[in-house]
Amino acid sequence: MLILQLWEILRRHTDPTRRMSVQAMMRKLKSEYGTEIDRRTVKDNLLKMKEFGLPIEYDERTRVHKKTGEEFTSIHNWYYDAEIEDLELKYLIDGLLFSKNIPKHMLKDLIEKIVSLGSAQFKATHEHMVPVEQIGDPNPQFFYTLEILDEAIREEKMVQFQYLEYNHRKKTQPRRRDDGSIREYRINPYRIIASNGWYYLLCNHEEHEGLSQYRVDRITEIRLLDEPALPLARNKGYRKGLKLPKHMAEHIYMFTGPAVKCVFNAPLSFMQQIIDWFGTDIRVRKTDDEQVEITVTVNETAMLHWALQYGPSVTVTAPESLVQRLQETLKEMGARYGL
Repeated sequence: MLILQLWEILRRHTDPTRRMSVQAMMRKLKSEYGTEIDRRTVKDNLLKMKEFGLPIEYDERTRVHKKTGEEFTSIHNWYYDAEIEDLELKYLIDGLLFSKNIPKHMLKDLIEKIVSLGSAQFKATHEHMVPVEQIGDPNPQFFYTLEILDEAIREEKMVQFQYLEYNHRKKTQPRRRDDGSIREYRINPYRIIASNGWYYLLCNHEEHEGLSQYRVDRITEIRLLDEPALPLARNKGYRKGLKLPKHMAEHIYMFTGPAVKCVFNAPLSFMQQIIDWFGTDIRVRKTDDEQVEITVTVNETAMLHWALQYGPSVTVTAPESLVQRLQETLKEMGARYGL
C-alpha cells in the first residue's frame, strides 16, 4: 500500500523540473492518505520501487562523514521520470484533436488519460483542454469497427459490412442498391491508413480488381467472416507487396483506381505546394526562369480534382484523357454560372 501511495505522489506532484525530498513526501503521505511513517521506511520503499524498474530518479551528492572523514553518497530530491516526454504527449493530443473520427466524449476521455501521463507542469497547463465541436455525425461503432478490422487483417480473414452515406435530412443511412435493398460489401482487408484526418481501409472488393479505399467511420454492421482473405500479392500490381508512401502519393484524395503518369505546368513559386501533395518522387523540368514542368504518377480522378482546386496555378498537358475531362468539367461549370 505504501509503495502505491508513494508512486501516486511522485507521479502527480513531481517531474525532472519539480523534485521532492523524503521529508516533503512524508508530509504528502500524511495530508493525502493519513499515513504517518518514518523517514527510513519511506527511503527503503523508494529504493525498492527503483529496483522494480519504475521510472523514478533521484539526485546523488557526495558528502564527507563528520566523525570518520570518509566520503559517502547521499540520495535526495526524488522525482517521476516519465517514459514519454511532455512534447511527445502534446503531439499525441494534437493528433487526436485533428482526428475527425472519434466521438467527442471519447476524445475527451482519451485526452484526459494522455494528460495524466505528463509531468506536473504539463498536467497544470493541459487539464482543461476541451475538444472542439465535430463536423458531421460521429459513428458510434467506429472503435468496434477498428477492432474487427485489426483482427481480420491479423488473421487474414474477409469481412462484410454496410457503408453509410448522408440523406437529405443530414442523417446517415446504409447505402442501397437500385432495388432498394441494403448493399453488403464483402472485402479482403489489408491496411488501415490515415489521410487528411480520416482513417481509411485499404482493401480489395471481391467483385472488383485492384485495391479500394473505404472511410472507416462510414463502415457499420461489420462482421468477421470465416473465409480466408485474398492475399495482397494476388492483386495486380502488388506482387512485391505494398509501398505505402508511394501508394499515398498516387492517391492524394483516396480515390479508387490505378495511377497514371500526369504532366502539368506550374510556376516555380508553386513548388512548395507540389511537394506537400506529391512528395519528392516526381520529375521536375525547369522550362524557364519562372515555370516548371512536373511529371507525377497519380490517380487520374484525384489529379482532376487537384487541378480544379489549383486551377489558377497549374495547366495539365497529359494524359489526353485527363485534359478532355478537365475541359468537359470546366464547360459544365461555366454553363452553371452562365459563362
